[in-house]
Amino acid sequence: MELGSDDSYPLVYCENVQGFLRPIRVLAVNRNPILREGLSIFIGTQPGLELVATAATPDMALSIFDEQRPDLTLMDLDLPSDSGVDAILRIRTIDPSAWVIALVTNDWDEIGARALKAGASAVISKDLISEVLLPLILSRRESAAV
Repeated sequence: MELGSDDSYPLVYCENVQGFLRPIRVLAVNRNPILREGLSIFIGTQPGLELVATAATPDMALSIFDEQRPDLTLMDLDLPSDSGVDAILRIRTIDPSAWVIALVTNDWDEIGARALKAGASAVISKDLISEVLLPLILSRRESAAV
């Protein structure tokens, strides 16, 4: 079953300042253009998620984050010289409450631990995005509503 395709699966939205539900705005950061496109398609097909932008580099991501203030940033950690981890630190400096999910493919334990220390809310494998991302978003939405 694909997440979000079953009517029994809850929609993912967040509350805006007027109390109305709006989609969760997502910034996807990945240096690989094929993976950026895949993330764009995945996000675009999920009810309650809206792609704000994609970025190929941490500098581009920081500029977009500062301008757009997405609800969620998906940050690739497979970037040269820990720049994904550095970008998480810089995003959290801009907005200490920023919600960042780090995406990894290899060296999971070491780089994942550094991402969490830098302020990532979670670390997930790119191989599991379609299975893990929506439940993770839902769990955060539900815990914020309590």
